[in-house]
Amino acid sequence: MIKILNKLRLFDGFDNREIRNMLAHVYHYSCNYKKNSYIYTPGDCINCLTIILSGEIDALFFTAEGKECLVSRAESGQIIGLGNAFREGSDSNIYYRSASLAEVLFIDFHSLFTYLYSDPNLAKLLWNMLSELSHINACLYKKIQLITQSTLRDKLLVYFTDISQNSPSDSFRLPMTREHLANYIGSERSSVCRELTRMQQENLIDITSNHITLLKSED
Repeated sequence: MIKILNKLRLFDGFDNREIRNMLAHVYHYSCNYKKNSYIYTPGDCINCLTIILSGEIDALFFTAEGKECLVSRAESGQIIGLGNAFREGSDSNIYYRSASLAEVLFIDFHSLFTYLYSDPNLAKLLWNMLSELSHINACLYKKIQLITQSTLRDKLLVYFTDISQNSPSDSFRLPMTREHLANYIGSERSSVCRELTRMQQENLIDITSNHITLLKSED
């Protein structure tokens, strides 16, 4: 657990001893979830720092038509729900559900800040928390940029380009199924599969199983 926490932006500048000492003085607990278990439901008040220790968790919401839409997928070492924390009640319709077997750590905010109030690490943690919120906002901006594309092809290319930027080459493994991809970009699985086939036929991409390569066009 300490090794995972030490890698978080939230604990930049903390050594293992400081993290271990903090956990010894604050209320925290961990829970194991089966696939498709709910961590938070719509309207839940999030009063804990919620960190994924293992597995993957989806952030989702229902449209006005009742269709479930995928906002994002978080994995081990990432924080969920921080954007909806520190609020008296919540009118958010975002909910969080495990996409696989998952273990989640909950650290009570009140307990955490009570402990850190007179500790020099408080300023460091607050700065890191602002950094984490900034990262969350950047991810949401990317999602807005994606869903505002006018065509399905443009949505796919924006998504693939974003993934490839975090890959050492233009080849990468698609981190979700075709069905989840369609849900994420606001389309249907059949439409996504057809468009991927067209893009491959037009030499825009190469697809081998779940691996995709962006092909450079020759001028």
